[in-house]
Amino acid sequence: MPAPAVVRKWIQIFCWETGFSDLTLNALKDKVEEYKTPNQTLLYSFMMDEMSIRKQVEFDRHCYREALLFMIVAINGRFKILLAYSFIKSLTETEKANLIKEALVHLHEIFVCRLIMDQNNRKRKVVPIEEKLKAIKRIEAGEPLKNVARDYGVGDETVGDWKRNRTKIEAWCIKQVSSSSKRKSMKQGDYEKVNEALFTWFNQQRSKGVPALFTWFNQQRSKGVPRSGPILQQKAIMISRQLDT
Repeated sequence: MPAPAVVRKWIQIFCWETGFSDLTLNALKDKVEEYKTPNQTLLYSFMMDEMSIRKQVEFDRHCYREALLFMIVAINGRFKILLAYSFIKSLTETEKANLIKEALVHLHEIFVCRLIMDQNNRKRKVVPIEEKLKAIKRIEAGEPLKNVARDYGVGDETVGDWKRNRTKIEAWCIKQVSSSSKRKSMKQGDYEKVNEALFTWFNQQRSKGVPALFTWFNQQRSKGVPRSGPILQQKAIMISRQLDT
């Protein structure tokens, strides 16, 4: 990423608003035309980075924790330029993918049509909830956060998130002690109430020696009710919405 002095110079010259910059897109379009010759085509890399907002910058920690940036860096030219940026608290992988897709659409509209991506073989580190709680206790006992993060193979910000969410993590662990399920992740499905209700019903039927699913399917078939996957999915969504209202 550019040095802080370069970023300050940008701010002094241009009035940057968050989001995608029309000024950048127009400048890139001019560059594409400038480098378009029979023997040369402009090559560049499209980069995304998440920069933590540090103490040197005044910010509202309740609103933003990071700055998300999209940059264009010329490979056979001598320029780099900020395509878009935004201050964020957190983003899901789906939201990030949508932003990248939007950036590629903007670039395609100015005749940037080729995309080459190196495969990233790095696997996402999944840490069980119980281990997260142990990590929190190590930090509270005085162990440096960086050492704990290194031992678990995650970033400092990730361990900081664990510490901030200690109450939720402890509540989840207590709930799991009294639950028959052995989940290792706090992530819940979109229709968690329906999932829990079905799981409870299934266990009740199984404890009675009743083949619950087989019996239910036969009952529905005898009534002439369609039982295809999409129909069952729509029914489940309707039930979930009724539970939420």
